[in-house]
Amino acid sequence: MGVRRAGLYAHEKRLVAPLVFASSALFLIGMSFAYFLVFPGVFKFMASIAPEGVAWMTDIDKYLSFASPLRRVRCDRSRSRSR
Repeated sequence: MGVRRAGLYAHEKRLVAPLVFASSALFLIGMSFAYFLVFPGVFKFMASIAPEGVAWMTDIDKYLSFASPLRRVRCDRSRSRSR
C-alpha cells in the first residue's frame, strides 16, 4: 500500500497554527459580542413588545426540548434523500 503523503504542502503547513489561533479568537470575540451586546438588546425589545398580562420568560430547557426533535427530523430527512 505504501506510505501516504501528507495532505498539505510545506507552505500550507506553516499557516495551520496561525489560522487555528485566529479562527478560535474570532469565534470567541463573536460569542462575546452576541452575549454582551446583542442578546441584552433583543431581550429588552422582546420584553417591551410583550402584551400586558403575559409573563415573558426565557427557559432554555423548553426551547431545547422543542428544537432538538426538529433538528433530528431534519437530519433524518436529509439522510433518506441521499440514498
